[in-house]
Amino acid sequence: MPRGGEEGLRNGAGHHCGWRQIRVREQWDEAPVAGVERDVVMIMTGFPTWKAGHNHAVYPHAPCTPAAHHPHNRVQWRVVAVHEGASQAMTNGHINPANVPDIALKDGHSIPQVGLGVLRIDDEGVAPVVESALEAGYRHIDGAAGYNNEAGVGRALAASGYNTGAKRETLWITTKLRDSEQGYDSALKAFDNSLKLLQLDYVDMYMIHWPTPFDWRSTDTWKAFVKLRDEGMARTLGVCNFMPADLKRLHEETGAWPAVNQIELHPTWQQREVVAFCKKHGIAVEAYSPMARGADLNAGDGTIEKIAAAHEVSPAQVILRWHIENGTIIIPKSVHADRQRENLDLFGFALTADEHAAIDALDGPTRAGHDPLTFTYA
Repeated sequence: MPRGGEEGLRNGAGHHCGWRQIRVREQWDEAPVAGVERDVVMIMTGFPTWKAGHNHAVYPHAPCTPAAHHPHNRVQWRVVAVHEGASQAMTNGHINPANVPDIALKDGHSIPQVGLGVLRIDDEGVAPVVESALEAGYRHIDGAAGYNNEAGVGRALAASGYNTGAKRETLWITTKLRDSEQGYDSALKAFDNSLKLLQLDYVDMYMIHWPTPFDWRSTDTWKAFVKLRDEGMARTLGVCNFMPADLKRLHEETGAWPAVNQIELHPTWQQREVVAFCKKHGIAVEAYSPMARGADLNAGDGTIEKIAAAHEVSPAQVILRWHIENGTIIIPKSVHADRQRENLDLFGFALTADEHAAIDALDGPTRAGHDPLTFTYA
């Protein structure tokens, strides 16, 4: 490992389009080995984790877009591991078989940028869906108590051996608290039930599902979450559907910012003010409904389709690639194995600056889902 602690490169350059190569200013404890190139795992908060050769790092920076889309003019990398051999992306410090990069979180953990969503899949049907996703290379499953299928997810994890031991450590599992079970004691009890259904010893992330500002209980709920984190039961704490006012209130009453905010986000509903607020406070943004439940595939009078044709990929891949280049965590849902594989196959092409800007321009005033000011997912 390099000397000098975890802090690696600091680079003062500003905006840059496309791919970028950065020198790693580190010395190595051991002498170089002839014919062997060491790979360095690099993490930059809010951006994907990549590995590159021992003397440089290459990462995908979003094409030139408005300044609000670039959270860093000065970037800082952190060396977290060193490996020998071919370059691959990582999950929880383990090689990701689908080459999906991690997003570094403010709490020191890192989450695979692409996961599988399991909303609206019944408990019997979800097990084969999760199993096929694991076979395809997914190492991030996004669930919730309110989806009423945690038991099915648990059966899939147990059947495939991902619920314990070394295989469990390669996996990121998220679940969420029902709104009706918010509160200190009720949240702790609900978590125990979720863990039992999932057949796990811990979850990687536990989230408040909706803020319910009309019946605010997030402060007491968060205190229960902190207890779970301190006990090692939930490694990362997050929220869903929190608007800036909700995040501010949570911070004012608990002193904490969540590590992740999962929100509805897609080309025609980009929530730029929410995203900018999260970036300002080091909160990673995770997008559900990343394609507006399919509605955005035909957005912009054929804009997405034209870009897809230019790259010989699907419209879905174009939208998901746009999210990837924005540094957003995504959890596309599919019950079909071929679509699951397609949704992972996002790293063999890149959008041009003009293509990225064309998708940016699709932003609109209409959400596909529910309004966090008034909705509860009981």
